[in-house]
Amino acid sequence: MSSQTAERCRVFVVDNNEDLAWSLSALLAMEPDFEAVGHCSTGAESLAQARAARADILILDFRLPDCTALQVLDEARATAANFGILIYSGYLADELTAQAMAKGAAGYIVKGGSFEALAQEIRRVHRERTLV
Repeated sequence: MSSQTAERCRVFVVDNNEDLAWSLSALLAMEPDFEAVGHCSTGAESLAQARAARADILILDFRLPDCTALQVLDEARATAANFGILIYSGYLADELTAQAMAKGAAGYIVKGGSFEALAQEIRRVHRERTLV
């Protein structure tokens, strides 16, 4: 492990599919530089639970049962959330990506890609946040 990744990145997962959120958390926990610190399935729970878990990165599904990621991003900005937010969605649309990035998302990953691509994006966001 390099000196840049010596401190593990604390990752919190939010997905409307609870099984996927749990599975993704389990996969992340197997990476030596990640610590899966929790998961939930609604926007209402997401920010408070991620804050309580002291997350560095929030992996956020675009469509949740009670809201969209755009609404969570608005709330995160309004409450000065202290973690990076990566959108993890089954929807690939330039307009959604642009809206999410404009509202403060650190990245937008489409579900169905490789786990390694997701892991690399988490590492990128974590590295950029720690350099600031």
